Amino acid sequence: MQHHQISVTVNSLAGESLEFKLPLQVTVAQLKCMIDEAWEIPALHQKLVAGDEILRDPEQLVDHTLDLDLLVTMLLCREEVRSALQGRSPVCTVQALQAIQRLGPKAGDLERCAVAGLLH
Repeated sequence: MQHHQISVTVNSLAGESLEFKLPLQVTVAQLKCMIDEAWEIPALHQKLVAGDEILRDPEQLVDHTLDLDLLVTMLLCREEVRSALQGRSPVCTVQALQAIQRLGPKAGDLERCAVAGLLH
């Protein structure tokens, strides 16, 4: 019996990419945990988009592709980062700043404007 897998490519706005071969039952929430392990961006601060669809945590990745190849863009969830920067716990603030730092020197004007907006 052959076990099918889904190929997932995750791109960041900073120009980085990750590639995974995953079981068909993997959820968006599980993928976010894998991204957190690789890029140290907490799952709470991630927004994953496939095409023009925002992926929801409980959904299975396979539900968003017909050919078992999925291209995902990882964005910072501005609302969660803003909330963390505006007075949650110090741990949340540090995590938010670390997520922003991941954009670093690779970030373009659009990303820098988005971060500046979060800080005002």
